[in-house]
Amino acid sequence: MADLRCTLLCLPASVAARLNLECYFINEISETVLPKNVVPIPRNSIPLMVEDLIHDAQLETELDAEKAHHLLSLSITSLLHRIPALKSSLGEVFSSVMAYDVSQHSHAVAQRTAENRKHLEQSLEVVDNEVSSGQNIGWPTSLEDAAAWIELLSDIHNLMLSSESHSIREVLLSNNNHYLRSLISYFLSVTERQPQEMLLKIFTTLALRDSDFLKDLLESMLPLEIGQRLLQEQDKELKNELALVLVVLLSQGERLPASHNAFFDQAFIVGVLRIIEQFKDDLTGDLCAAIVVALNLLFDYPNENTVTSAICQEASLTNDLFLKMFHFLNKDVDLTRVYQEKRSTPNAMLKLLIDLYSREETANLFYVNDTQLLLDVVIRQILNIKSGEELRWEYLSLLQMILRNGSYDEHRYKCAEIGHTLTAMKDNGEENEADIAMATEILREFPALFPS
Repeated sequence: MADLRCTLLCLPASVAARLNLECYFINEISETVLPKNVVPIPRNSIPLMVEDLIHDAQLETELDAEKAHHLLSLSITSLLHRIPALKSSLGEVFSSVMAYDVSQHSHAVAQRTAENRKHLEQSLEVVDNEVSSGQNIGWPTSLEDAAAWIELLSDIHNLMLSSESHSIREVLLSNNNHYLRSLISYFLSVTERQPQEMLLKIFTTLALRDSDFLKDLLESMLPLEIGQRLLQEQDKELKNELALVLVVLLSQGERLPASHNAFFDQAFIVGVLRIIEQFKDDLTGDLCAAIVVALNLLFDYPNENTVTSAICQEASLTNDLFLKMFHFLNKDVDLTRVYQEKRSTPNAMLKLLIDLYSREETANLFYVNDTQLLLDVVIRQILNIKSGEELRWEYLSLLQMILRNGSYDEHRYKCAEIGHTLTAMKDNGEENEADIAMATEILREFPALFPS
């Protein structure tokens, strides 16, 4: 079944399936992909909710409808038995579960899927017609028309949450992805807060639902527009929402089109560093730190790395970024770990540190105290992480870069402990071969530090 944390946050199974449950921004994501105001469930919608619960249970457990229905009945019965106070709120739900005709479940789900698809297509058609009309797209001036548009965008968002990914894909592809382009075009044209918020919810939901949607969004003009608005936006809440969507889009390390690279240049990264400095003690700073770290996933070679070059260029702006990185690395938190899927590096924050310490020019940006604090974390992680795990090898790589370029010979912090750790690893026949090779290589490279 879905993780309890996702259940408590009310995340739909379709979103929870791809979301890393330890994601640092999971609370913000849950607020983005769900309505902010939770209202009581209308009595006539309870049967539909039961239908959804059984369907979600099937998706998570691969049980047939009858067994999923039985599991749901047992779960609610157990909850009511252990927490009697829930009876007033779950009593009707339990009655509906018990009365549910599971033999009709497949038919009911298929029927509602078809209805949702039709409704989604009709709603997207309205947006598409507005964009394709050739007139200047803008936000309605009358409150009544504006409310109707918010309701329309809210319907699209909710339908994308409740529909299967393949169903959404079929709707989008039925018009050669023109509906998605229309949503993006509409976002590019509006500056009012309400429609921006609703469209950002839609884009976040799409990116979390399916990797193909994520790629479609990355290849569009959306990342460029969001990046530009992030640097200019004065409203702090909207700035956070823009930053969150950018983190969701960039955190998997998917390559951007070559045409986007000119925008996400050193000037952009310096702009984000300024935001981190301005909002260093709150969520805005954390989100922008995640953007810098996520952008660094796009670069394989330190000498061709726009992120480290920007950091080197504006050394006076790096202190708050470094403090955040040390803080979260010490807590074993990767700000960019949004998705469950494997990516090119197990920890993006660790990768940025390795890239920075791989050149003397950027390694010298760190104070001695910073490096010593980092070495404490590195030693602890090398000792704690199981042999053979990729993350351990990454920490060994960082250790090697610190010893090579971090002016380590000037202070030799915990040199004896490091030498003992590496020697024990080298001589332990049960260690992973790659770890042994890396430990041996480090010991050989620095004989003055670690004499045999």
